[in-house]
Amino acid sequence: MERYLEVMKLTAELSETCLEGIEHIPVQIERGLFEESMRLFVDVISAYSHIERSLLLIGRLLPMERIEDLNALIITSIEEIVDLYENLEWTKVLYIIRTRLIVIFVDWRNSIQTLVFPYILS
Repeated sequence: MERYLEVMKLTAELSETCLEGIEHIPVQIERGLFEESMRLFVDVISAYSHIERSLLLIGRLLPMERIEDLNALIITSIEEIVDLYENLEWTKVLYIIRTRLIVIFVDWRNSIQTLVFPYILS
């Protein structure tokens, strides 16, 4: 377990950074910074992908059912947002991010933190 402590710590930190990025995307869209919001969204997806890979390592040791269920919801939201970006439907992108992705992602991040913090803090 000790060899995974750094992975757990970095995963928790990256999940927080990822959430900050998701929360900033609507701000960029509202300012008319559409291309910047797309680049940030790509960065968020990349960070999320890294977290998912890290969770595969940790998942061998810890119960991951809740996180896996939330992963599926996040992926569905991401796919929908990609389609909306491709069609330049900014209002719908804002709506999905604010009403679905942020809510699911906060739950996902909290689940990760609840899972790994006891090990990180010990």
